[in-house]
Amino acid sequence: MSQNGYSGMTLKLWPILLDHYNAVEVNQYLEFFMEQGITIFPIHLNPNKEALYERSMACDRVNSHKISNQEAMAKVLAEMKFSRIEHLNSLSIDNTELSACDVAKLIVAHVS
Repeated sequence: MSQNGYSGMTLKLWPILLDHYNAVEVNQYLEFFMEQGITIFPIHLNPNKEALYERSMACDRVNSHKISNQEAMAKVLAEMKFSRIEHLNSLSIDNTELSACDVAKLIVAHVS
């Protein structure tokens, strides 16, 4: 199933990753999902800003144009607010000290 289209049925969990969002558009999607009886689980990964900045200093990212580049990340951290999508099934995880596997375990426990 393509994540670009809605077929009316989803047979498995399908993650949609957002690095930024428009609150009005997200609320329209949330209303649509509720009307259709689709259960969603917004997940907010929330490491502290210092950890994000340190990750951007990894040698494989320093010369990249990715948002995880140190210079770009410093600008984003200074200018942007990171907040969760407000929903009754939302989960916020401080992944400052957690491995990807630990985060995945928390998500699976939440959606089960």
